[in-house]
Formats: sequence, C-alpha cells, structure tokens
Amino acid sequence: MNDLLKLLSELQGQVRALEEHVEQIRDLRQELVDLERRLQAVRIFDLRGHVLGTLGDGQYRLSLATGERAFLRSPSVFDKGQAIALAGVQIGTIDGGGGLAIRVFREATPDDHLHEEALRRQITDRKARLSRLEIETFGGTGKPH
Repeated sequence: MNDLLKLLSELQGQVRALEEHVEQIRDLRQELVDLERRLQAVRIFDLRGHVLGTLGDGQYRLSLATGERAFLRSPSVFDKGQAIALAGVQIGTIDGGGGLAIRVFREATPDDHLHEEALRRQITDRKARLSRLEIETFGGTGKPH
C-alpha cells in the first residue's frame, strides 16, 4: 500500500509539472502573438520609386516601384520626379477613393531599425524557448506523453 501511495504522489507531482509546462506554453504563445503584433506596427518597409509631387512641410506623394501610390513624411528634401530608395515605417492610411487605401509612411530612423531588430530577436528567443518547452512537455509529438 505504501508503494501505491508513493507512486500516486509521484504521479500527482508529474501532473502538476505538466500543467505548469502547458500554462507556460500557453503564455509563451500569447507573448509571441503580442510581439508579432508589435513588430507589424514598427515594421520597416523598403520604399523604392519616385516622387510624384511635394505637399510642403516634408510631405511627398510617391509612386512606388510596386505600382502603389503612397505618402511620405520625411525630414529629407526631395524634388518632383526624383527617384527614391529609403526605409519607411507605415504610420497610417488615408482613403484614396474608390475603396483604395493609400498608405502613409514616415522615413525610418536609426531607432526604428534598433527597435525592429530588438523585437525580431525577442521573437526568435521566444520561439526557441517555446520549441524547447513543447519538446520537453510533449516529446516532440505535439501531444502529451
């Protein structure tokens, strides 16, 4: 009877540990979703194309190489017709008429690049931790063992 109680106690400890791992997995997955959402908000885009016109105060209408029209807010000075190749962060959209949304960018700063890279490193780290924890918990099968 003592052996049975000891075995039951060990099993209860293993179940608690498994429950904790599953909770950690759930938390890590949610953290990844949140980090991915934050990354989308600061994602840096390559803006290549040419300036269609200037709107004053560092604002420009662009025709991107993708055929998309866009607006840019930038401390740099560009002339109408000038080719551009720079990094930008999307800060919003405006109604372009006909159901089209025109994206609005601002020129990316060194801090934007650092912030994006830090988020990418956090995502990579969390994915690695999640993978290790899933293998430890589920044995690599995707199911508890």
